[in-house]
Amino acid sequence: MLVQMPEPPPHWQRAFGGLSVRVRYLDAQGCLQEATGEDWSEPVQIVCSKEQNAPVLAYPLARVGLPQGTAIALPPAGGFFPLSLGTGDSSGVLSLAWEDGCAALAVWCVRSLDRDTSLFNAARLAREMRESEDPWGWDAISIAERIAGGDFSSYDIVRLPCRDLAVAPGGGEWFLESPFASVREANDGESILLAGVPSGQHTLFSTAGSRVGIFVSETLVVIGPVEGYARRRIRAPVSTRGPSAVMSTSFSHRTPPSAGS
Repeated sequence: MLVQMPEPPPHWQRAFGGLSVRVRYLDAQGCLQEATGEDWSEPVQIVCSKEQNAPVLAYPLARVGLPQGTAIALPPAGGFFPLSLGTGDSSGVLSLAWEDGCAALAVWCVRSLDRDTSLFNAARLAREMRESEDPWGWDAISIAERIAGGDFSSYDIVRLPCRDLAVAPGGGEWFLESPFASVREANDGESILLAGVPSGQHTLFSTAGSRVGIFVSETLVVIGPVEGYARRRIRAPVSTRGPSAVMSTSFSHRTPPSAGS
């Protein structure tokens, strides 16, 4: 089966040049696997699980301004088997979408806990999360916790706390890491307003290759060097197939793959 990533936003292509891609998927045995492609525009061949609602994530990898062999994993495009399968000549292609990245990540986190998600209504979850102007404002961790706990409804699709920020990053065109973020232009010494920034770790990029790290919580804002993504822990009851009463796993808001290549 082929996995096709959607076209990156124009400002990503200006800032990062040639993006490669890392695909995360479930193989035929239901094990978590990765595959890479050197060019985002070329489909990646995988042997995907045929179980219902198998999530697939495609992380664009940006290498501009980094040491050889390292990369920044940007927020992924996402999709599900068989929901994202094309039709006609594209019937063997999983066409992923930026709008479904956060929903696919939530289901991926649940599936990585060895939960059976085949009967979960992933199509409805994705549909409701697409209604947001920027789906990365949803709280993927909270959503995954409720799904994994077996007590989930549409009321559990909640947003992360947000804050408006004024940042003076220097002259140039700047944008946050979400594929839905807009580009803001700043002069040297001038502040730009970033409206509704969700809590968590973020990176503010310039089209010239500079980066600024931003950490946001309900009580704290830190702006400084980029040090990777903050991590949180999920705990939820295990399904009856599990070996113990409780399982846990760690994953970040966006769960980027390893920065090394």
